[in-house]
Amino acid sequence: MRYSVRYGQREHWVDVDPEGSQWKIRVDGEEALIDAAELSPGAYSILTNGRSREIAVDRDGDDFKVRLGGATYEMVVLDEVRARTRRPERAAAISGPVQLRAPMPGLVVALKVAVGDEVEKGKPLIVIEAMKMQNELGSPAAGKIEKIHVKPGDSVENSQPLVTVAPPVAAP
Repeated sequence: MRYSVRYGQREHWVDVDPEGSQWKIRVDGEEALIDAAELSPGAYSILTNGRSREIAVDRDGDDFKVRLGGATYEMVVLDEVRARTRRPERAAAISGPVQLRAPMPGLVVALKVAVGDEVEKGKPLIVIEAMKMQNELGSPAAGKIEKIHVKPGDSVENSQPLVTVAPPVAAP
């Protein structure tokens, strides 16, 4: 799976591929094998090149805050398809329903909303398990849950629609 990671003014291409119980990570062509274990929601132990580190990750949609060794790194992470088709001017013009799509193949563990629920941007909608880690996915926009495309126990593929959020109706 390929991701665009924007950190500051720079964009990095990151390839993430499972390799047995580890992950092969390539950042701008540099490669490393990483073992990762979730310690608690948002807290991970990462082993790379024989060195263990603990990180904390806070996610709000595509925005991530990663805390490592006393420093906080803020970044935006998009899968390759979304990164190549995203245009800031188009994002502002979108007024119709928005779909939350699977960021990677996985298994639906839980739904946190029902059709008709009002949600704010970033509100947790669904939990997907991928590579032995549970990922809570937030709403891509504020609005009302229009459709839920999956149920707990379903296997999902990368970019598969999960939930459709209709924009809020403007008051007359």
